[in-house]
Amino acid sequence: MKLSEIVEDSIINVLVSKEDSSISLTTTMAFYDEDMLFVNPFMYEDNIVSFDVPGLSVEMMVVRENEVPYYWKRVHVGLMKVDGKVYHVISSRHTGARLNRRNSFRVFVGEEGSAFELRGGTKLPIIVKDISATGIGFITSGDSEEYFMPGDQVHINYIDKEERFGIDVVGRVVRSTVTDKGRLYGCSFSKVYPQLGKYVTDKQLHRKRKPRPIQ
Repeated sequence: MKLSEIVEDSIINVLVSKEDSSISLTTTMAFYDEDMLFVNPFMYEDNIVSFDVPGLSVEMMVVRENEVPYYWKRVHVGLMKVDGKVYHVISSRHTGARLNRRNSFRVFVGEEGSAFELRGGTKLPIIVKDISATGIGFITSGDSEEYFMPGDQVHINYIDKEERFGIDVVGRVVRSTVTDKGRLYGCSFSKVYPQLGKYVTDKQLHRKRKPRPIQ
């Protein structure tokens, strides 16, 4: 995807990094003009962010609801005032790459958590395998016993230490399979969790910067 192909209702997410520190910022597109993407200012603690810092690396992800996200491995961000209004201006020599063919892309998690059946049951230790805006996969480790059946509603929670973010969701079991690490369950969400979109996007951006762990 070219910058000129980004449409106005797109969510613009950037991962700004310098050495071992990084921060994720989100805004919305304003307009496109002369090979530059104008976006509403990125804000941090109520201040407009300055990208004029030596050694700064900026990656970008563009997301639209129910569509495949696109990723730019390097963009340049500056400030410009147009008709009295301040915008951040994004340019890049690169084109955006499709991250996944699925409408709701998944990211690997690999965190410990817990799960229990909503109608009552024992809280089980789990490993959360992956998550998307529409579903979650987790493993009950140690054996192949089927603790949950298709159709069961399961309460799942975990803390993502890398993102410093807690997840607490309810999913309906749609499948289960035995793996060499235990039984893997796939669940779909029956409601929308608004916070998941940004969480999954941030995690995808962070994972683009490091090798993926063996699953």
